[in-house]
Amino acid sequence: MKKPNLTPELENVTQEKILRLGALTQTFDASTGRWNYHQPPRWNLYECTCKLIGEERLFNGPKVSKEKLDKENCSVSESWLLAERMIEKYRDLQTLQYGWKLTEHGVDFFYIYTRLLTKKKWKRSQHWNRVLLIVLTMGFYAFYKVAEWAITATKEKKQGKRRR
Repeated sequence: MKKPNLTPELENVTQEKILRLGALTQTFDASTGRWNYHQPPRWNLYECTCKLIGEERLFNGPKVSKEKLDKENCSVSESWLLAERMIEKYRDLQTLQYGWKLTEHGVDFFYIYTRLLTKKKWKRSQHWNRVLLIVLTMGFYAFYKVAEWAITATKEKKQGKRRR
């Protein structure tokens, strides 16, 4: 599937919508200091979407086996996806059969959904924020020391001229 072109604001809004709708639950892992996202129990949204549109995975998300796709009962998820306007019915003109495809909103939703589910980060982590803060602090400290050295050197130079 083709990656959508999303702005950071739209990514944040979509992520909040995913959490607000309960499509993914968020848990904090204290040992790693990261947030993990999981599908709620008995919530087979990702698998049913793969089954309905005929794909094994969405946007490099987890691969769903054919056996699992055949076992899934997708009536509840299908009605939810239709109500949220994430999928729509279309007719394949070559085979003259009806099928399902993701709408533009559905593509955006499942792109962010799979990134959260597979823990792929698109924002800087807090670790890099800390490293940046440390580097900036060291830079300011070095500037302070150079300025302090320059001030003392000019004072000593002035005192040396006055003694003559």
